[in-house]
Amino acid sequence: YGGVYADLDYSLIASLDDHRRFYAVVTREPEAHSLQFFKFQWPARTMANPAFLMAAPGHSFYRHCINELRTVPFARGSPLSFAGPFGLTAILERYNAAFPVANSPLETVYIPPSYSFYPYEGNRMDASGSIYLPQRRAALSRRCDKIDETSAMQLQLYCADINNMDPITDKTQPIIAIHDMKKIGAIYDGRGAKLYFQNLTHVSNVFGSKLQMGTDWI
Repeated sequence: YGGVYADLDYSLIASLDDHRRFYAVVTREPEAHSLQFFKFQWPARTMANPAFLMAAPGHSFYRHCINELRTVPFARGSPLSFAGPFGLTAILERYNAAFPVANSPLETVYIPPSYSFYPYEGNRMDASGSIYLPQRRAALSRRCDKIDETSAMQLQLYCADINNMDPITDKTQPIIAIHDMKKIGAIYDGRGAKLYFQNLTHVSNVFGSKLQMGTDWI
């Protein structure tokens, strides 16, 4: 195992050469996603993004992931908690706790800035066409209702306009890949992005009947 994995709705817009010097790369979700689902705190908890991953062959973190997934009971209807961002975040945190000091380069994991692999256009949340955008904004607005003058300045500034992610996400970082934020729905809800289905047709032509697009994991 090893190499580069990217969801079909990702577009690579810059070379990965600079990131090949890292033996493993786990990209992260935007800080706004973390603030929505995890504790509303600053710095925001790192929320791992399983949609774009890199590793040298045989890296210990991905062996750790495989071993953990073998022991985690599968819960139908919970893809995000099993091997999605929630599941990968928990696995990454347990890995870092178990191996706080790397004895080999094949034990280190690099987490790049969120904007490099999961940027919103213009660093604005309302640039997304996701059907989940109203739900995300409503959840963040409720959390912002509890902000006061004792809260971190980054959170105070962000809550002044939750669509403007500048206070919590550094948009000066180089963009390496873009996740399709214009999608009309997630893949697992039966709709998905146009780019996804275009790529799926290509993959189907390659693998034919061997390609299984089952729904039992949903």
